[in-house]
Amino acid sequence: MFVVRFLCGTQVAVWQADGDRAGVPWGSWARVGVAWFLATVYAYLINGVEDAHGDRLNQVGRPIGRGDLDVDRARLVARVCAAAALVAAASAGGTAFALTAAYLVLGHVYSVPPFRLAATAWGGPAVVLGATVLTYLSGALAAGGRFGADGWILVTVLVLWTTLVGATVKDLSDVHGDLASGRTPLAVRVPDRLVRRGVSGVALLLGAALLVGALRAPWLAAPGLVVLVGAVAVTHRLSTTAGAHGRAETRRPYAAFMVTQFAAHLSVLAVCVLAVGR
Repeated sequence: MFVVRFLCGTQVAVWQADGDRAGVPWGSWARVGVAWFLATVYAYLINGVEDAHGDRLNQVGRPIGRGDLDVDRARLVARVCAAAALVAAASAGGTAFALTAAYLVLGHVYSVPPFRLAATAWGGPAVVLGATVLTYLSGALAAGGRFGADGWILVTVLVLWTTLVGATVKDLSDVHGDLASGRTPLAVRVPDRLVRRGVSGVALLLGAALLVGALRAPWLAAPGLVVLVGAVAVTHRLSTTAGAHGRAETRRPYAAFMVTQFAAHLSVLAVCVLAVGR
């Protein structure tokens, strides 16, 4: 998903620069993309290492929690990926190195003690917000472009969709393991009924906001429609899974969020590619 966000940042920036793909430094862009991928691998591996106990309690099924991937080996591979990410980013310039380093720091403090911000109600969403913004921005800057006002409308809505909707519904299926492993995310600290109603309202508001943005920039209509339809699906699943206990059921709102997230980004890529190709 982070790679798709990176690509969206690139495509939107290129399109808003009148589609001048000839001016994109593709060699440097590729190095930044590789760095971003490796940094993302670091963040997910180190998260799997630190969350292995909770994953087993929640029956998440990730390789480290299942015991299919040795913890020490995963930690070593994560460190190698982090170092390689910095090397690749440094070869693309100072800005790329700074952004990648900041991204790695966020991935580290999200999972690793004594920070472990993922275990807190607001630290986890704050890291998700920062990492998501950095990803779009890195994709744009690596291509030598930047977002216009329309691009920032899109990025803002998609960042809030990830931070306020995704980061919250993800925890609804993991309450048992979170409590047992000392995590206290929002889904643990706030009554379930209020979490579901709040997330539903925010999801619908974000979908509507992107469609309103389409009045200014018609190209936002496609992702706006996708997000609004997805928001209705998330809302429906939040209401129908209240009180559910099986993981397959409690995970349904997050599944709807993820499908919507991928569909929205793919719609952005399609709009940008088709528009530039004309």
